[in-house]
Amino acid sequence: MRVLHVVEAHGGGVVSALREYVSSTSDEVEHLLVSRDREAHDTGEGVGATPVGELPSVAKPVEVVRRLRTASRRTKADVLHAHSSFAGLFARIGPAAELPPVVYTPHCYAFERTDIARPVRRALWSVEKRLAPRTAVVAGVSPREVELAHRLGVQRAVHVPQVVSLGQVAPAEPREPGSPTHYVTAGRVSAQKDPGFFCRAVADILAAEPDARVTWLGGGESADEAALTRLGVEITGWLPRHELIARMAQADVYLHTAAWEGSPMTILEAQALGLPVVARRIPALVSLGLKGLAGTPADMAVAARVARGRGGPRASASSVEAEGRATQRHALLSAYALVEQRVGR
Repeated sequence: MRVLHVVEAHGGGVVSALREYVSSTSDEVEHLLVSRDREAHDTGEGVGATPVGELPSVAKPVEVVRRLRTASRRTKADVLHAHSSFAGLFARIGPAAELPPVVYTPHCYAFERTDIARPVRRALWSVEKRLAPRTAVVAGVSPREVELAHRLGVQRAVHVPQVVSLGQVAPAEPREPGSPTHYVTAGRVSAQKDPGFFCRAVADILAAEPDARVTWLGGGESADEAALTRLGVEITGWLPRHELIARMAQADVYLHTAAWEGSPMTILEAQALGLPVVARRIPALVSLGLKGLAGTPADMAVAARVARGRGGPRASASSVEAEGRATQRHALLSAYALVEQRVGR
């Protein structure tokens, strides 16, 4: 099968997820890629899919659809696999007869955002509902995403779990007894990651542990960065993925305060490194079965201070990867097989 991946925002976690999709199924699937790069969010990693074109700005929707039609014809793609909301929109608004069937991975539906007004969220829901009949399969990154797809009217939806491959990672440096705890988070400093929630949790942590070290691996909105800096949080700026993993491996506890998510790769990376993860209670993470989720900044601060004392040997990253690789491969191939069933092959 020849799959043409459509990525409007080529950067960050979507790149990491796509790389693993390609790695898991490269023996059975020829993976092609048409994308629009986000240089500010470059992770410094390739995805393994063959580039066949670039997408223009979303401000030119007619041109985007034309490029998709041209790329799919030229590559004779059997499936368009659209990643995230804009790609999902453009892959499904073109003439159905001129585009292959669409597998859609929202990586968190846009109507899940909590930083936009309710009428806008309702409008986004309506758009997704109208596009549901044009969706051959939703390949959701979490059970939450699969549930929402069915509620929207999508007939076929499959949970394709995320998996991470870290390669060789330097072991954490041994800590001297009584040394300050190092708390870390990762991602864009933006409304999704909710820096305000993070600041309130960190303020409580520092009130109890004044010498604790806190690092945000990433960068973003200047106003939010300023609030973090005033609190004493170190902000690294955007890092290549290999450097982010190396920095994360030296921490003691991973904090995750996002207000909405699909299935965050950074949590999987922290788990693969053996870090205790303390995350905010949101529907996606509940559906993924994460334990000990915190509902408030105060709860997170308490859970973080408990997590720092767990210690013990860290898990092998390679064993964590092997455990999820076969499951992801089976689920993704099942999603592509459902497309063939729908078109009668």
